[in-house]
Amino acid sequence: MKKELKKQVGVIRVSNPVGLLPRKTWNVLLVNAYDELLSKEEHTISIQTLSETVGFNSKDVATLKKSLQKLQTTIVEWDVGGQSESKGVSFKEFSSVQMLGGFKVKSGTITYRYDKCLKEVLYNPIMYQKIGIAQQKVFNTSYGLYLWENCLRYINVGSTGFSTTEEWRKLLGATVKSYAVYKDFKKHVLTPAINEINKLTNIFITLKTRRTGRKITHIGFDVEENKQELLPISDGLLDIKNSAEYKKLKSYKIADVKAITLIQGHGYKYISEKIGILLEQKNIKNPSGFLIEAIEKDWKSSSLEQKRLEKKKNENNRKEEAKKLLIEKEKKIKAKEKKKEIENYIASLSKEKLEEVDFDFIKKYKSNPMIKRFLSDGKIDFSSCSYVLRATYNTFVYDNYMK
Repeated sequence: MKKELKKQVGVIRVSNPVGLLPRKTWNVLLVNAYDELLSKEEHTISIQTLSETVGFNSKDVATLKKSLQKLQTTIVEWDVGGQSESKGVSFKEFSSVQMLGGFKVKSGTITYRYDKCLKEVLYNPIMYQKIGIAQQKVFNTSYGLYLWENCLRYINVGSTGFSTTEEWRKLLGATVKSYAVYKDFKKHVLTPAINEINKLTNIFITLKTRRTGRKITHIGFDVEENKQELLPISDGLLDIKNSAEYKKLKSYKIADVKAITLIQGHGYKYISEKIGILLEQKNIKNPSGFLIEAIEKDWKSSSLEQKRLEKKKNENNRKEEAKKLLIEKEKKIKAKEKKKEIENYIASLSKEKLEEVDFDFIKKYKSNPMIKRFLSDGKIDFSSCSYVLRATYNTFVYDNYMK
């Protein structure tokens, strides 16, 4: 199970190259503020929580500030392609709204705010897309993250449909002149982004093209669930916030966005197991720190681990016993087949050859205390039905005449 953010399509389809870290930061800040977006003027998040959630070094505050400044100075171009307008909604009036309003950094905490108009759009999404906060950490390029955001919402449809190459350039922030030529756009933007998505994320996309004359003018993507996904496709944010695991994490004073991301990244059963480990402990001074470390480092419960090892030992014993029984069964089958083969061979011998075999057998075993009592007058007495005699005789025939 994973956590996702319902983001307004008009917001996701921002046509400016804001960059990878600012884009990740934007998503996390919105998740953190979402529940109180309309009720509060300002929102707060710790630098440590934000950094951990976007996968960034929390000590490099200067770079983090630059990302926030980038969001603060970036103007949103709403709904590239007019998809919202086709639904009877227009965002043109917000065309000059900043992605992030004012912010301040003090004592390890970031306080930030959004423009009032932008908050209303973000909080009342008419069309939305699922954004996995835990999933976005894997991206190393802004093009990959942007393309993933714009393809993920089509997972249930199977295709993005076609849009102009120019529109896709804007969506991915690849607006520099050198990418105006399609082959360069594909080589340096599309191909690396597609490879990153297909290798690292929960969806698999395939590029489609459409030509006007000899020129590729439109592109689109087929979208399907990745069979080798790192994280599954999620149902929604509310499911997580209503879960017992989320409420338990919050009871240990774990930040909202951190709790959501932990559940999204690891799933309910895993989180529940780690909570169980915490409950086994006594006199833990920092339960939230202990629990987060147990989750992120995959600590094992001593009692659960003992049960797991015992179960594994029992399974191994059962397998070993079954293996032994199978070997014994195979041995019996082979012995039976060998006995039949020897008997058939003896039955096929001429009288003269059989006398020769008996003579050699008597000569070899006439001094053997177990066998000599069945030998007299140059003959072998098989009438006693002795198992030892018959087995020894058969082995002698096999070793000396049949090999």
